[in-house]
Amino acid sequence: MTNGDDLFQEVFAALDVGVLVHDDDGVLLATNPAAERILQGTSAELASLLRPGDVKVEAADGTTRWLTVDSVPIRHARGARAGRVTSFVDITDRTLAEAELQRRALTDPLTGIANRLLVSDRIQQALRRLERRPRAVVVVGLDLDRFKLINDTLGHHAGDQVLIAVANRLVETARPADTVARLGGDEFIIVAEGMHTDAEASAFAERILFALRKPIHLGGEELRTSASVGYTLTRDPDSYPSDLLRQADLALYRAKQLGRDRYAVFDEELRANAAIRQATERVVRRALASDGLRVEFQPVVDLPTGETVAAEALVRIDDPDEGLLPAARFLGAAEEGGLISAIDEWVLEAVVDQLATWREAGVEFPVSVNVTGRALTDAGFVARIAKALAAHNLAGSALQIEVNEAALLETTATARITLRELRRMGVKVGLDDFGSGFSALSHLQNVPLDFVKIDSSFTAGVSVSVRSRAIVTAMVELAHALGLGVIAEGIENEAQREALIAAGCEQAQGYLFSPSQPAAWFGAGAKGPSDRSS
Repeated sequence: MTNGDDLFQEVFAALDVGVLVHDDDGVLLATNPAAERILQGTSAELASLLRPGDVKVEAADGTTRWLTVDSVPIRHARGARAGRVTSFVDITDRTLAEAELQRRALTDPLTGIANRLLVSDRIQQALRRLERRPRAVVVVGLDLDRFKLINDTLGHHAGDQVLIAVANRLVETARPADTVARLGGDEFIIVAEGMHTDAEASAFAERILFALRKPIHLGGEELRTSASVGYTLTRDPDSYPSDLLRQADLALYRAKQLGRDRYAVFDEELRANAAIRQATERVVRRALASDGLRVEFQPVVDLPTGETVAAEALVRIDDPDEGLLPAARFLGAAEEGGLISAIDEWVLEAVVDQLATWREAGVEFPVSVNVTGRALTDAGFVARIAKALAAHNLAGSALQIEVNEAALLETTATARITLRELRRMGVKVGLDDFGSGFSALSHLQNVPLDFVKIDSSFTAGVSVSVRSRAIVTAMVELAHALGLGVIAEGIENEAQREALIAAGCEQAQGYLFSPSQPAAWFGAGAKGPSDRSS
């Protein structure tokens, strides 16, 4: 049978908790094996660093340990203090795990730089510092020009390598105190403090553009990139991070509109436009919430006969304050506000419902619906169309889908698969505003299309300008050579109609035939309005 001292020694040695015993003068009297193991040896100096609470210490072997420390006095039977017992638990693994979780929560998993959550916090901290140091905070937004084409042609792995290279370039270009973040996709943010003038911010944006123009070497190939950059500058500590991010994004959008591979600044003009956009976005939200959306239809006619052979669906908002608003007034704000998908779904359902109603009344022709590039990359888009058509027992040929050139140039492999699936269902696919922006003949070959619409900027002069007539004729011949139908937009007079017939164009739409009309205008029992004077 062991005595009390032996039992104490066995327990002391068996504890997983580190224990240090000091006398009343602070001299280290004893340590248990757990303390030696945790601290990799002990010393009076090391022991003196252990204070109650969570502490970080450097163990005897040079490694860093995190400990939870407790300390209690030892007292004689009469109550006088005789020393102190310090106990501690090694929480290094837990601390490192928590730190890793926090790092993952605040950083982008692909590039390792800050994410949206962290950059918002860094902007807020920078704004607070403006109260003590009245210098500017600059928020720079950028994304790569036509990055989707990199993913599409080289694959997502190559795209990821490009994003990592871009992140490294940005970190190298930024100053040590700046924050570089990735918001997702190819969108990046840089937060810079301490700039005195607008000229400094502009020079910073120029350096970013220059850095991203340098070729990226990928798998033995040289890949050239460029970016569009927008920035905003504030000296107001009461600014909101979300507002600054939005302002940088608006400036970035302007840079894209100006031709890409350049920068733009958020100025008073953009501020006024932003206020209008926000007001318009509120109108859109109100329309979605209160059944304020409407669809009108503009007839597409056979040019020689004037007979209506199709129609284009055009969304409107019937606002109680502003009246009937055309799409041009609100679609941009809807897209920026993340509302475009909801509008697309509503229009699709409304058009299919109307097609079924017309069929019952004996009015049958296909209707075109404009869709965004975002819709084409939505995995559920084709299924929703199939379901809507099946619900009314409509054939796919009752519906046509139109995409514009900007969406076409950004088309990914996923979007092309979507277009092919639609065509297999019998849905025709058309290119809207042909020739208006970034026409690429390779896309006409590679993207599954059935028809093109010649933009009104070309048809406007077709009857009075030899040059315009030659361009339109060439466009019609090119489309026909590729097996595509042709529709001319914006026809306003008989001379334009005759010139288009001479050019070989078979269909058209415009005010000569009719502006957009409510569904009831198409009339029961008729194939469609054929009287151009109506």
